[in-house]
Amino acid sequence: MKNYRAYSLILPLALSLAAPQAIAATVDETQGLSITVQEVAELSLYQGPSGTHFDIGATAPQAGDTPSAIVTGAMDARLHYTSVVPAGTTRSISVSLDGDLQPGMRLMLSIPMIIGEGQVGNSQFSAPTELTASPKVAINSIGSAVTGTGANAGAQLAYSLSYDATELTATDSPIDVTVLYTLSAAE
Repeated sequence: MKNYRAYSLILPLALSLAAPQAIAATVDETQGLSITVQEVAELSLYQGPSGTHFDIGATAPQAGDTPSAIVTGAMDARLHYTSVVPAGTTRSISVSLDGDLQPGMRLMLSIPMIIGEGQVGNSQFSAPTELTASPKVAINSIGSAVTGTGANAGAQLAYSLSYDATELTATDSPIDVTVLYTLSAAE
């Protein structure tokens, strides 16, 4: 009987030591994470090194002709933007003119191309459009997008000036106006 008792004590002890190892190999731990994506609306203007300047020529190409405009930097400007919107919503960029031009002058803007990634929107100014004090939508349907930065990214801004030479008045100083771009809230 003594031998039987020795085996009966050793066997349960061996089983109790082996059991925790089998359970420990199947235990998993989890951690919950929460991610929030905020709306983003950023807009900046890249202006080339020369700026945009219109200089209406001091002389006509020929006596009796309309004076010509010499334009500097009219296509160097780029509009850069970043937009993150809720699902199913879009933004737009409107443009307006602040300041007074001479009678007979019209400042025109076209946006011939937009370079970027995502839903960068659609130009409403593919043809030259007159800028006025009343805001006009220039780019619509902007979703979540980035245009990039620098001279070869974003929405190309091409300015032009039309004028009636019979209404021009010579000036000693430039006629300064401001073009205002506004990135709207998500709609």
